[in-house]
Order: sequence, then C-alpha cells, then structure tokens
Amino acid sequence: HPALEAIFTVDEEIGMFGAKDLDYNKLNSHRLINLDSEELDIITVGCAGGERLNGIIPVEWEYCDEPVDEYSITGLPGGHSGVMIGIEGYDNAAILLAKKLLEIPDLRLSYFKSGHFDNAIPDSAYANAGGRKVITKSSTQNILKYLTTVPDGLIKWSEHFEGLQQTSLNLGIVELKEDGLHVSHLLRSAINEEKEVLD
Repeated sequence: HPALEAIFTVDEEIGMFGAKDLDYNKLNSHRLINLDSEELDIITVGCAGGERLNGIIPVEWEYCDEPVDEYSITGLPGGHSGVMIGIEGYDNAAILLAKKLLEIPDLRLSYFKSGHFDNAIPDSAYANAGGRKVITKSSTQNILKYLTTVPDGLIKWSEHFEGLQQTSLNLGIVELKEDGLHVSHLLRSAINEEKEVLD
C-alpha cells in the first residue's frame, strides 16, 4: 500500500479559508478522498461542491415624510442549507416576508435585512416601509419580485442515495443598502454539471 497523505483544514464552513491557503505543491498524491461531517461520530465520504453567488439589485432612493411601518417574520427553524434544505417546515424567512410585502399596494421600502450566513436558511427577516428616505415604488416592486421568483431551495434529490439533497440553492443573506439590494446565494451540488447549469 502506498503512503497516505492526510490534510486537516479549518474554517471551511464559512468560506473554505483553510483550503484556500493550502500549498498544493507539497502534496504528492494524485487522488483525494474527502472526509466531511456535520456530527462528531459520523464521517461522510465526499461532499457537495459549492459556489457562492453574490449580486446587487440596483435601486432608486427618494425622500418622503411618511410614518415608518415595520414588518417581520421571526421564529422559523432556520438550519444548515446543506442538511435542512428541502425538508418541510424549513422555509426561507426572506422569501416569505417578500411574498407578504408584495400584497401591500404602493409600498416604498426603507429597510430590508435577512440572514447572517449564505450557508444557513434565514430564520428571520425584517423590513421597514416609509420614513424620511425610501426606495421608489418601482424599486420596491423589483426587489420583491426578485426575492419571490429567484430559484431557491431544493432543486433535486439524489436518485441513488435516499435523503440526499443532490442540488440546492440557498438565498442566505439579503440586505438593502445605499447602492441596492445585496444578495448572497449558496449553490450546492454533488454533480458538477448541475451546479454549472445553475451558476
């Protein structure tokens, strides 16, 4: 049996920081077996490839003098997007709030925030309408339509392994800033070709 090389990295959950700094020139092996896990007493051979998709939806701001109305969805279970996505009851708070806000006529948002990590399903979302500075009705409609129509959640279950989320897309972070609505999605797939189609 040839010699084995073992690599242990850290901080992979939040950005693959350990793997990014790895000096591959020090390795002699030609094959990799990835051992990964969510639990201490379980080892998973292999893992889904991931891709972060960040974007900004431009908005137009205007001044107004309206009372502030606050909206929120809280108390959802949230969860890790690689484990809980596609399971009934693990809804995305940002998308649920956007759907509710679309029902309100002539809405002009001044604040929208949801999620902390792109690999976590948001468990809460907050929005304000009105105030001294708001985005236009048209901009409000644009960002709410984006949030309610962008693909999100489980795309495909594995045909070979029961209960395995083969391909998924998670809208993990949403924040309205001066230059637009900032969004961060995490695309996961155990099949590279499926990841590339969604990318």
